[in-house]
Amino acid sequence: MKEISYKDLQINPFNLIGDVWMLVTAGSPETGCNTMTASWGHLGSASGRDEDKIARTGLTPVYADNTVYFAEAKLVLVCKKVYRSELREDGFLDQAIIEEHYPLRDYHTMYVGRIEKVLTDGDAFSAERC
Repeated sequence: MKEISYKDLQINPFNLIGDVWMLVTAGSPETGCNTMTASWGHLGSASGRDEDKIARTGLTPVYADNTVYFAEAKLVLVCKKVYRSELREDGFLDQAIIEEHYPLRDYHTMYVGRIEKVLTDGDAFSAERC
């Protein structure tokens, strides 16, 4: 993987999330890692509590710089968590979302991260290529 500046990224992240998808991954060599699919309005259907999703996919975890990503990735955004908040029922402006996505009231935790490093598998996402 090659490190580039976030300023050199020539992508529309909204297109990537919607048309390509992404994985949000965390972990360490000591504890292993877990990942989830992220895209607009839909998350993956398997839970790391129930199975080893990473082994099932054949992805290869790479542990470096106190983070984890997959060797097969084309683009990696290494982020530092800077804020977290538990989602609460009274925060949903559209209550139908609760019944559709949280019928067990098992709400997610929302995180905000700051991009610390950008890695690519080549120049596919950099200004020189576009």
